[in-house]
Amino acid sequence: DNMIDPIPSGVPRLCNLKTFSLRSNHISHLPYELTPFSKLQALHLDNNKLTMLPQSLGLLSSLTILTLANNLFKGEWQFFPISRLSGLVELRLTGNQLPSPPTGVARLPNLQQFDWRPIKQVMNRAEGDIGPV
Repeated sequence: DNMIDPIPSGVPRLCNLKTFSLRSNHISHLPYELTPFSKLQALHLDNNKLTMLPQSLGLLSSLTILTLANNLFKGEWQFFPISRLSGLVELRLTGNQLPSPPTGVARLPNLQQFDWRPIKQVMNRAEGDIGPV
């Protein structure tokens, strides 16, 4: 638990970064402008306090892995066009309060690993029930 929030201001200058892990912090938002990370292939944001994603994330055409498990995403996740990330091979959303997969997941041609569970199943697992819901 690093307790980073917000993301340090010098980070956007790391334009050759290919993997960026900010797991287990207190990050509640990402910088609006993510285009400096054009070479980014893997972005790990699990275990933070994110509630939304900037539209500029959709411009990261090299991104193949996006992990967003255990954040604070809620409801219908339609505000972010996930289908713009056509290079995604892995997408992890478990531990968020999403009643259905994000619109556009079915249109990701390269997706091989997708981790999402309905709200009820996530809540039951949090209570120690590991059986089917």
